[in-house]
Amino acid sequence: LLAVQQAKLATLMSRISDQLAAQQELAAQQRATAEAQDSTAGTLAEIHRELDAERQLQKEAALYLATRGRHSAN
Repeated sequence: LLAVQQAKLATLMSRISDQLAAQQELAAQQRATAEAQDSTAGTLAEIHRELDAERQLQKEAALYLATRGRHSAN
């Protein structure tokens, strides 16, 4: 009976070890995904800032041209 219980315990411990290894692998994959998402978010934020700056330049250019056009017409 003791040998049977020890064999079952060994099997359970092996399964637990396998599950722990799988969980550690999953955690590593999740960390890598989070790092990639952070990098992507940083890139998107930079692109957003660049687009905002470009829009501001376009607004200023349009205002300048509109103002210059009015002065030229007079």
